[in-house]
Amino acid sequence: MASVDMHDIDLKEFNEVLAACKGDVFMVTPEGDRLNLKSRLCQLIGFTKLIEGGSIDWCGHANEAATNLMEVLALDKAVRAALEFAQKHPDETLIVVTGDHETGGMTMGFAGTGYALYVDRLAKQKCSIGRFGELLKKARSAKEDFDFDDACAMLTKYFGFEFSGDGPMKISDSELKTLREAFEQDKLPDAARRVMNAKAGVGWTSGAHTALPVLTTSYGKKADVFTGFIDNTDIANRLKTLVK
Repeated sequence: MASVDMHDIDLKEFNEVLAACKGDVFMVTPEGDRLNLKSRLCQLIGFTKLIEGGSIDWCGHANEAATNLMEVLALDKAVRAALEFAQKHPDETLIVVTGDHETGGMTMGFAGTGYALYVDRLAKQKCSIGRFGELLKKARSAKEDFDFDDACAMLTKYFGFEFSGDGPMKISDSELKTLREAFEQDKLPDAARRVMNAKAGVGWTSGAHTALPVLTTSYGKKADVFTGFIDNTDIANRLKTLVK
């Protein structure tokens, strides 16, 4: 009886060898379970991987552009890894990338920036608004006389805001007033979010789900099933038809 290591095998070549074998072929788990690889049940078994960039939705609700962008880039890395797998196994792999709705109605460029977009400024934000709120609370607890100057130092560290000079991240008099009032009202994280959005040229139309259409892309075997306009609830229905 031959033994084969299943790690990182070529699926197409493995299936060809399996088809050429006479009689039953069993996969044995470390626990001693046996699965006949030539059974009808096994021929239907594949694997499904659901990867969600869940924080993208949260950032849309919060109208937080910088973290939203970082979460999209993280999802992009996951899709890239899936594409690399699909290119190695083109005959049995399907990738579908979609979303069940859009959130926030993000707009890029507005009158205040001459309709220009400054994505590079978003990269200066080092943590989410929620995390900044936690750090601010911790700093206030650790220093009894924590004041607005201390808060400004944190805004420089975590958002790249400049309180002197004339660079693109320089805080204007009106922005300084907004930040100071927010600090006094214990609402500084939200004010920092609004200032960062304005400096990057990002606007929002809502803090809720919108009716904007969501791009759905597909790659691999049966990718053509996901073309055209599709109701979001029909994505799962179409997937079901492919595994029957």
